[in-house]
Amino acid sequence: DLCLAPYSTSWFPGGEVGYSTLKVREYLSSGRPVAAVPSGVLTTLVRPGENGYLVDNQVEDWQRLLENLPAGEKLDELGDNAARTGLEDWRQVATKYLAACHEARQRVESGGVSS
Repeated sequence: DLCLAPYSTSWFPGGEVGYSTLKVREYLSSGRPVAAVPSGVLTTLVRPGENGYLVDNQVEDWQRLLENLPAGEKLDELGDNAARTGLEDWRQVATKYLAACHEARQRVESGGVSS
């Protein structure tokens, strides 16, 4: 009824969840509300009260969320909203990766970064 993504931000560069959060995108696209930590890209994917919840990654905060979950009907509504979350398709993702590669190559060629 509710998918969890209790990422530890210490696992990510700079202490912030980066782009590669396929798990959360899969949850949303399958019509499940998501509870995730409020970090990085997750704050743009998970809209509290609309398609899920953002929860500080502390045991007490997760316990409070789980103890106070709404009835199944409200979770179903969040799931319906989750399924309608605008997500990038693979073509858009590939275009961004290609642009990042071109940018990195230009930096190397201009002497900004050693190869």
